[in-house]
Amino acid sequence: MYQAHFPSESPHRLDYFAASRARLAEAIANPVTGHEWRWSEGMLKALSGLERNLRERILLENAPDARMPEVDSTRASLARQADALRHSFDALLAQTTALREAVAEGADPDEVCRDAENLLATLDATESAENELVLEGVTTDLGAGD
Repeated sequence: MYQAHFPSESPHRLDYFAASRARLAEAIANPVTGHEWRWSEGMLKALSGLERNLRERILLENAPDARMPEVDSTRASLARQADALRHSFDALLAQTTALREAVAEGADPDEVCRDAENLLATLDATESAENELVLEGVTTDLGAGD
């Protein structure tokens, strides 16, 4: 079963996905047999919420004052990693949309739950990689000789 991983971050940084993660984890955990309609509705709401959050996150990351611009774009390796993370969020959005559509079309609940657990794990890994990249970009700027 999926275990939520919340990266340790500044309390001032909004976790865009906390509520969506919790709703999706709850939908995964809810029993399906005999409650197909309720499970389907809960899963659709959870995936729709995550989809909305991912769209917002992608828009925010493309804004001029986004976190990713904190990454020193003159360092090619950091710029490539930032690009890869942007693509990862796009892929997460596509995966979430496809999963929501599969639920709406009556896909096998066991497969949906397995895919949703993988989606949450990938989201956690992507956010963790993003946090490490931002931290690397900030700490590298400080220099060792300061």
